[in-house]
Amino acid sequence: MTTGYTEDGHERLRELLVADWGEGLEAEERAELERLARENPDVVLECERAAAAAAVAFAFEAPAPRLPPGLEAKILAAAPAHVAAAPMPAAEPSARGGPRAVELGAPEGLRAVDGGRSEGASDPSKASRRAGPAWWMALAASVALAVAGWLPRLGSEPPPPEPIVVEKIVEPPPPPSPAERLKKLETIREQTRAIPWTTTEDPWVERVDGRVVWNNDLQEGYMTFAGLPENDPAEHRYQLWIFDAKRDERFPVDGGVFDVPVDGAETVVPIRAKLPVREPTLFAVTLEGPDGVVVSDRSHILVVAQVD
Repeated sequence: MTTGYTEDGHERLRELLVADWGEGLEAEERAELERLARENPDVVLECERAAAAAAVAFAFEAPAPRLPPGLEAKILAAAPAHVAAAPMPAAEPSARGGPRAVELGAPEGLRAVDGGRSEGASDPSKASRRAGPAWWMALAASVALAVAGWLPRLGSEPPPPEPIVVEKIVEPPPPPSPAERLKKLETIREQTRAIPWTTTEDPWVERVDGRVVWNNDLQEGYMTFAGLPENDPAEHRYQLWIFDAKRDERFPVDGGVFDVPVDGAETVVPIRAKLPVREPTLFAVTLEGPDGVVVSDRSHILVVAQVD
């Protein structure tokens, strides 16, 4: 029996499917589509619909991105699987009275199978004509599915790299110098005493100017000198002694050893009392050995500051 297959009918069927995906069909066009589908049972309608969807998608994508290398070969390799999975037309009776099924094989043609016996493709042009559209539809469906998966990735740009945040290392400010700490201590006028130096008759010094600044509540103080000779730490060091009315005067509090780096230059030296000072009465500077002493013999008392 005739299948009703026509090339013109097939092309018109494609046009209607594309229009259905695009603008939609009028009632007359939809009736025509249903009629052509009935008249062309060899057409795999689902494949045609997939091809129509691909055609519409590519029509509105401008320009279509190139597929990555090797993807086209993978699509062609996957096409037979799509053909094998496509629904086949319903069986129709053959001229011999038995059921006739259409078997889709290689792209070059179709084979009609009657009652378990196969017939060769006696009409190659007709077999090729029927196999061609189904093969083309399966390939178009493969292309549509593959491109649908690739388009979002090919059309979008990669996200910008995360900005590199360089944290600026803020170094802590340097500690205040003894001169800066002395200036701050002098602002506490009620608790801070400033006492000038008096030079002794020791031949090591001639004239020394400066003062002792001491805050007994804070147990903090500084000494200033101008005219005190430079010393060699390998031979001599200066040492401060604080006489306390609450302690035995034979054992004054050690106020620390220090050096004068430049001869005669003004120097600010912090006081580092080894013991708490309860009631200071006298500050004295002696010249001692390189390591200082625990108890001075007071043979070289250079300057003193008497507390009133």
